[in-house]
Amino acid sequence: MTVRQVFYQATVRGIVEKTEAGYAKVQTDLVVMRKAGDLPYGWLADNTRWQRRPRTYDGIEDALEETARLYRKSLWNDADSYVEIDFQGFSIAAGSTLTIRSGAPGQTAFLWNTDANPTTIDGALRAEGNQGAPPPKLLFANQNGVTISGGGSIVAPNGLILSGLGNSWTLGQPVINQGVVDGGPLLDVEGLSIGGGGHFHGDAIVLSTPTRANNPVYGAHFLANGLQLYPSTGTDVSLTLHAYGSAPQVLNVIIYGNGFVWMYSTLFRPIFLRCAPTAERAAWCLV
Repeated sequence: MTVRQVFYQATVRGIVEKTEAGYAKVQTDLVVMRKAGDLPYGWLADNTRWQRRPRTYDGIEDALEETARLYRKSLWNDADSYVEIDFQGFSIAAGSTLTIRSGAPGQTAFLWNTDANPTTIDGALRAEGNQGAPPPKLLFANQNGVTISGGGSIVAPNGLILSGLGNSWTLGQPVINQGVVDGGPLLDVEGLSIGGGGHFHGDAIVLSTPTRANNPVYGAHFLANGLQLYPSTGTDVSLTLHAYGSAPQVLNVIIYGNGFVWMYSTLFRPIFLRCAPTAERAAWCLV
């Protein structure tokens, strides 16, 4: 973490005052602890420093593996304006609603939790249009984990990224949905694991995790324990499974509609599955 993040942790615990003088005390003590060997140098990050060097790989296979591991679909290439709102604690109580409204076309809102507490959404988080403009695209991230309760919801009709990860693909906490999460044309969910018995809605859905994506009520491998995926509009769900951890990984989903599923094999060649519903049930995909 950064020095400022350590400072925030110290202030909420009453160790130092929330002033420039308190920040200076934290800086000084961290230097003393590093020199004394009590604090490993690698535990603190300075995000203002970077190296000027080309990115290199051991070979073509290594380059392809790294590309597949780091791939993220860009929701924001066509965004005309972008706003980032940092929260020192983000949760929504039952009966409460936070609405993010656009003021012009092509807007994007990034909501970022900066303290050490997980997010619980018992109420509603919504993106809405305004003054004739469509709703903004929405990105919400909390590396300490995100839980949407049974009465909670996140609705972003123009696109949603919901992340429980930090600055690394392998650092973070789970995303648990017991309520409703709707990303409209594109829902991208990222977490150390992804679970819950709630509804995930998106015409295109991306699930990214190094461990599992399922709802293991009766055990990891039962079909009934799949995440529940629905189209936001129409009858089709285009699903991308981004499983980049060590084997074995459990990816268990139920698609309520026509499913078009993409994932990568160990050789990073795309695998395509098509899951179509029958008259009696939804499409079940266990991969």
